[in-house]
Amino acid sequence: GINAEYGKQWYQRRVRYQDWKAEKDPESGKLAISRPIYSQSTHAGPVHCLLRSPFYNHIVMSVGGWSWSIWKEGESEILQTSRSPFKFTAATWSLTRPGVFYIGREDGNIDVWDLMDRSHEPSMSQNISSSVITSLVPYKVSSKQVLLGVGDNFGTLHILEVPWIYDTPLLTN
Repeated sequence: GINAEYGKQWYQRRVRYQDWKAEKDPESGKLAISRPIYSQSTHAGPVHCLLRSPFYNHIVMSVGGWSWSIWKEGESEILQTSRSPFKFTAATWSLTRPGVFYIGREDGNIDVWDLMDRSHEPSMSQNISSSVITSLVPYKVSSKQVLLGVGDNFGTLHILEVPWIYDTPLLTN
């Protein structure tokens, strides 16, 4: 079968789906990579994150410029935000809720998106730093506690406890 994977092109602002394995071209004899199966210019800025859902292997999120998109593998996006007033700079999926993810912004805030609550705006926004958020890493301490490591452009690591409303699995998720 085909070994296709998503890829990101930073400067072209594209999300591509293609087989990255180089194969010998029968005519020229040179190694070549196949053409993209799918390629879309969806972000108005560099793609910062491309993340596969920890719950559904065929669901992927891309974050770049002023928007995020959720994709079904090999197909066009199934959900995309409208343009935000702030650039998005980092992202991560929740480890405990399939419909929850966290987006870092250039203004030092984190947006918490809970798609079971609303899909047109974040369920919560929290200021973390006066600098750009550069990384988000969740860590499940126990069934009752999830932490979120947040890195910023100053090199500071902030450790936050995720509110129970966003880390407790729902029966409907």
